[in-house]
Amino acid sequence: MEMQGLLMRGAFEHPATEQDHEIEWCERRILQRIHRLTLATARKQVEPVVPAAYMRWLLGWQHIAAQTQLAGEEGVLQALHQLEGFEAPAVEWERTLLPARVANYDPRWLDALCLSGAVGWGRISPHPAWAIGDGAAPRRVIPTNAAPITFYIRESADWLPHALAQQSVDERLLAAALSPNALRIRGCCSSAAPASLTISSASPD
Repeated sequence: MEMQGLLMRGAFEHPATEQDHEIEWCERRILQRIHRLTLATARKQVEPVVPAAYMRWLLGWQHIAAQTQLAGEEGVLQALHQLEGFEAPAVEWERTLLPARVANYDPRWLDALCLSGAVGWGRISPHPAWAIGDGAAPRRVIPTNAAPITFYIRESADWLPHALAQQSVDERLLAAALSPNALRIRGCCSSAAPASLTISSASPD
């Protein structure tokens, strides 16, 4: 019967290990049926949900939905953990992003986290003026409250030097754009902390 393909031998009721088990036999069609049911069950567990269900989960996970908001200074820190590395206009962090996630948001909570050194902020992506493409340095870059910034948690900021290196501006353009005094200041900052040229420990306000 085995040679005719009607029966198959193996370990069907025991996990696969290096130890020898008593040989078990299974009828081929039953084994095929079990295999199809197993695949169907596995596929059902990972099948996509409808957009409405995904949005409900996403709003809850981001603490935007009702009764999912965070609270207090710890809530601000948890929200920044989720948003770490995400760049948004500086003015929007305390106007929309954090108040939407932390109930009764108080700007002093973010100030305390930044002043304590637990949280820092800065810009990773270079200003669009550096991407003109003609090889010339921008004449002047004026920061505004619309400049995109991100927050980072000092304890988990291992990603920051790599991100800054990926987005760095060509050294020749920097040398042509910065004044002699600015170049000296940048040199001092580089020798002290190469990865902190665009980050800060003070509140963006």
